[in-house]
Amino acid sequence: MIEIKEGMNKEQYMALHNCEESRELVEKINEINLSREIQARLKSIKEKVNIVVFSEGYCPDCKVVVPYLVRMAELNENIHIKYFLRKGNEELLQNLSGETRIPTVVTFDYNMNPKGIFVEVPAELKAEMSGKGLEDIKKLISQYREGKYNDLVEKSLLDIII
Repeated sequence: MIEIKEGMNKEQYMALHNCEESRELVEKINEINLSREIQARLKSIKEKVNIVVFSEGYCPDCKVVVPYLVRMAELNENIHIKYFLRKGNEELLQNLSGETRIPTVVTFDYNMNPKGIFVEVPAELKAEMSGKGLEDIKKLISQYREGKYNDLVEKSLLDIII
């Protein structure tokens, strides 16, 4: 099982990034505007939720997901996030999710019982990619990274937190 105390807080995670990666992450965090419904649901959480995030600063999909998690945690002190790099934690990541893709977000209740998991992109987008050709998949991924599917990111993360 995971030792959550071994994870990094946001500041430690950000300090590992080069200047460009840190600047880009801060910009993306500042651009996030959670919907009112999402904000209300997050603020209503009464018990501690532990979130483990496997991420790397260079990963474009991590740059989509991590800012949402940061914003969500800012709304409720019961949401606790610990960051782990994929590098050096591949076995742990494999044990938790069955694969080593990033970003991977795993949520646990206050007793560290697993609640939910998000791997790489929202499940709805994965389903849309299924059966598509390489060029169509590349287009969907590009649109995802440009923000077209931000509502799915927001909803998917909320679903594993609540």
